[in-house]
Amino acid sequence: MIRILKYKFKSQLISKSNIMALILISVAILAICSVFKEWHDSKTLFDIAIIDYDNTDMSKDLINNIKNNKQVNLIVEDDIDKSMRLLSRGKYDVVYEIKKGFQNKLENGEFSNILVANKEVDSTAIKWVNDRVSLIVVRSWMLKDIEDRIKKITPDYNMDELRDLFYNSRENNILDVKIHSVKNVNIENTCDNSKHIFTIIWGITILFMIINRCKGIVDDNSRGVISRLSFAGIGKLKYYSAYMIASYINIMIPYTITYLILGHYQNIKLFIVALVSTIVYICCTWIVMIIISRLFTTKKSYMLACQMLFLMSIILGTEMISSIFKFTNVLSKFIPMTWYVKLGI
Repeated sequence: MIRILKYKFKSQLISKSNIMALILISVAILAICSVFKEWHDSKTLFDIAIIDYDNTDMSKDLINNIKNNKQVNLIVEDDIDKSMRLLSRGKYDVVYEIKKGFQNKLENGEFSNILVANKEVDSTAIKWVNDRVSLIVVRSWMLKDIEDRIKKITPDYNMDELRDLFYNSRENNILDVKIHSVKNVNIENTCDNSKHIFTIIWGITILFMIINRCKGIVDDNSRGVISRLSFAGIGKLKYYSAYMIASYINIMIPYTITYLILGHYQNIKLFIVALVSTIVYICCTWIVMIIISRLFTTKKSYMLACQMLFLMSIILGTEMISSIFKFTNVLSKFIPMTWYVKLGI
């Protein structure tokens, strides 16, 4: 067992070709995930126009707060007729009007007829945007109310410091939610898309690496190497275990490095869960591949079966069409990648 492990480590870990392959895989995954994250963070989901009839500090503060969201393209207009025409043509998703007396009403705690939303389509996405804008308005009122109360007690208090504390406070972050959806799609809480893509890429990469490693098992079996090792006292369990342990190390080192470099680490608990999930996925994939290698004993039949599994894992495991047909939905549950991608850790 020890001698086999040493041989596998030398052939699969220490060889120059393997080290170069691991470096290239890590660099490729880092590049793909980084490009996706940059694209996702910079893309604009909604085009919004706003007309400020009040032109006060609080109305300008509302406009600046909406502008701060990178996924919203906000245009400040001054002509309502022009804005409505562009809205009807699809240039804008919604046109907001800050009514005259906006600040005065907010200071008095009045919220009726201070902000009007004009929209062509009453979609769930637009309703969600309206809710976010409404929360920003409420936040502005909360800050103003707090300032007034503090001024009555301590007139000399530094209001700039108060505003910084208010906008940066953990309790206030719930009012500053990022948009993680697309137009005309029901908006719901989803996992971080960059982590999801990271999991999918590594799921596919791990499957490809194990398929490639198992070719050696098929080759050893066809040449009678496994049988000769059994006569020498090294059973099939030891033989397969040596392959699996070497592959675990081969995969987990670049996985851990890319996980940390991409900034997915949040706390030790989630990090351990991510590592354990990946190890379990590797183990399940190895079991499937060992079964395939035993059923298909020639390289040609083995590679044909692996190609089918690889395509099914990508199509069904990543849920491209698993929800279209009932039988594909059931079939996807037997594919290890399905469960790994669903975790999306």
